[in-house]
Amino acid sequence: MKKFQFPLEKLLNYKNQILESEMQVLSELNLEHQMALDKLNTIQKNYERCKNKLNSKLNTTSTPSECQLYMYYIVDLNEQTKAAQQEIERISMKIVEQINVVKQMKMEVKTIDNLRENRLDDFKKAESKREEADMDEFVAAAKYY
Repeated sequence: MKKFQFPLEKLLNYKNQILESEMQVLSELNLEHQMALDKLNTIQKNYERCKNKLNSKLNTTSTPSECQLYMYYIVDLNEQTKAAQQEIERISMKIVEQINVVKQMKMEVKTIDNLRENRLDDFKKAESKREEADMDEFVAAAKYY
């Protein structure tokens, strides 16, 4: 029995390797996105904590410079929040792009894999017909002996 050989096997393997690589990139982007969200949450918690401290300082006797220090810190935290939100948006856009790349690669791999399966089915059918013909020939030859 002849062994099945798919002429595009190397291409299929190459596309699978690229797909794995692109999936790894997507995984790294998701991790980066999660870290950016954690950073934003930390900044927002610091903002709330500082705002509460400022309110308590305003309700008690405190110096204007002490209140001004908290105000500057709140402004800085607002800027950090905006920067973190922009970073999250940038990463989200990269994730969407990467998802499209992964989808495209999966479609290419699936197409080649389907072609491989069709060729394998054709090979099995041809092999079955050949075996059947060999069996018929064997039976016909046995009748003459």
